[in-house]
Amino acid sequence: MRRLQATARKLTSWSARTIGNVQHKLALSRERLLRFDKAQEDRTLSAHEEWLRKQIKGSYLGLASLERTIARQRARIATLKDGDANTSFIHRQCSYRRQKNRVHSLNVDDRTLTDHADMASAAFAHFDELLG
Repeated sequence: MRRLQATARKLTSWSARTIGNVQHKLALSRERLLRFDKAQEDRTLSAHEEWLRKQIKGSYLGLASLERTIARQRARIATLKDGDANTSFIHRQCSYRRQKNRVHSLNVDDRTLTDHADMASAAFAHFDELLG
């Protein structure tokens, strides 16, 4: 158990050193982008300023993606914790996901296919035509 706790502490400090506070970095990037946008309204940006703006925007998009991933993982952990105590909850979630991921119909050449065999053959024909 001590090894696991030590690993968790080291991972936490590594995350703080390498990634840091994502929300704070996002706010800083957003502020910098707004300042560049306001400057661009008054004048044209120099080549260096344009390059820096693109770098900041790329960083901003990466941080926004990381923030969404972290939120998704936290929600998943919460769901799993709820599911540990309530197996019917987890089964409902899985059933819902299975229904959501199901293909009920397929439109091919102005026709709507609903039969599983017809949809499978249409998908096979489509990918066979694409891939040869």
